Amino acid sequence: IVDTNADSVTTTITDGGNGPGNNPDDDRPTVSITGPQAQVSEGDSANFTVTLSKATETGVKVKLSLTDIDTDADDLGDMTVSYELNGKTEVITADSNGDYTIPAGITELNVSVITHQDTDYEGDEAFSVTVTPSEGVSGITDGKLATDNAIVSDDGKLGGDNDIDGGNDDRPTLNVKSLGDTDEGNSATFNVTLGNQVKGEVTYTLKLESNDGFNITDITSISVNGDEITDPNDIASFFNQGHNLTLAGNDTNFSVIINTKDDSEFEGPESVTLNVNTDVALAESGNQLSDSATILDNDNPPVANDDYDGDGSYWVNNSDANGIFIAFNDITKNDTDKDDGDTVSVWNKDDLESFTLVPSEAGSIALSDYGEGLVFTPNSEFNGPVQIEYFATDGTNKSLEPANIHIYVNEVNANNDGLSTAFTTSSADGWQNLDGNDYFTIKALKIGDDGKRVEDGELITEGSEHIHKLGMGVADTARADHTGASYQIEHNHEYDVSEAIQIDL
Repeated sequence: IVDTNADSVTTTITDGGNGPGNNPDDDRPTVSITGPQAQVSEGDSANFTVTLSKATETGVKVKLSLTDIDTDADDLGDMTVSYELNGKTEVITADSNGDYTIPAGITELNVSVITHQDTDYEGDEAFSVTVTPSEGVSGITDGKLATDNAIVSDDGKLGGDNDIDGGNDDRPTLNVKSLGDTDEGNSATFNVTLGNQVKGEVTYTLKLESNDGFNITDITSISVNGDEITDPNDIASFFNQGHNLTLAGNDTNFSVIINTKDDSEFEGPESVTLNVNTDVALAESGNQLSDSATILDNDNPPVANDDYDGDGSYWVNNSDANGIFIAFNDITKNDTDKDDGDTVSVWNKDDLESFTLVPSEAGSIALSDYGEGLVFTPNSEFNGPVQIEYFATDGTNKSLEPANIHIYVNEVNANNDGLSTAFTTSSADGWQNLDGNDYFTIKALKIGDDGKRVEDGELITEGSEHIHKLGMGVADTARADHTGASYQIEHNHEYDVSEAIQIDL
């Protein structure tokens, strides 16, 4: 309707899509947003671009909103909106309605969001910026985004696929530290430390291993972060699949305490190693993922030492059918044990299989009638050195190494030629005149009925030496005043030298 009486007519031409008719003209631009194409290092700014589909002759308005996806409120700082004009950066701020006005002729806005750097490891975190059309903007450009994301990285990796080294790196170190070796029956303590805090929870896998026999039978309990674990199956899990511990990411220290069993069995030093892994990405250097402690066994085994009769070996003639008795108390009198109060005895002494005769053809061993020692009976065809190997015990522990009882079997009448002369010899039998005089001089010692030397049996002494191929010389009735007695040459087995009585050849 036109008022024909009016002096003028006002007509409004609109291209904002709000004109009359079913299909009004709409020349308003559309808008879209594009986020960073690569990850953003924590502490840097994330830059978004808001793009109008075309320039306008008047200012248009959009709203911008920031949304946390993985980030927290304190991870992000201020959002700055600007545009470039004539080589200068112009900053615009939102009005009371939250609208940002894009001046006429401007088609792009730079939206910069500050990210806050900290020392906590958070991994890749996303946030988004959304553009919403307001005055003068018809909608979102076809095929474009109204919202786009930025990824903030603090793991020292950047790039679209997180495959470029660089950027802020908050990945923590992990260190396992043993507090040192411990005695059996005490505790082995390990401290586990995460280098810095982590966002969320951290799961640790704790695994024990030993290469020298330390296992669940040596453990009474394991304390993990103050929780006592006593069930054998739960303790076994430390040695098998590993024990899992989940802690808050700001709980960066805990201890693993292995309480060991004090037993009477000597096992020697045993080492145990704690290996720790975690589901959190760790720094590329500075980690120590395992450490070891040695459990020192304070149950020392006895030490068995070789046994002699005084300064030399036990002696017995190969003609002695009764053999020689060696008391168990004499065998262990020089054996030792470091542990106070321990009494050392012969291990498994009631079982002859505990003793080894070397050489086996030298004779036989038996327990004495009252079980107080061993009786060695020589083979009449054997002469020479013999050892009986045995182990010592403190009642619980067996000596780690055996010792030997040293015996020498003497060959009686070795050179008896059947003549009236009781004892003859010559250089063919191995005697040597070392001092160059015209006769041999040897030292004779009387042998008692028990096969041991009798001190008052010394007859002749002189400083000469000789070597016999059998190591011994024996004379029956060598002197008239000792008729019927046996005489045995004193022989130094270490240097293989002997002394002898005078014999004319």
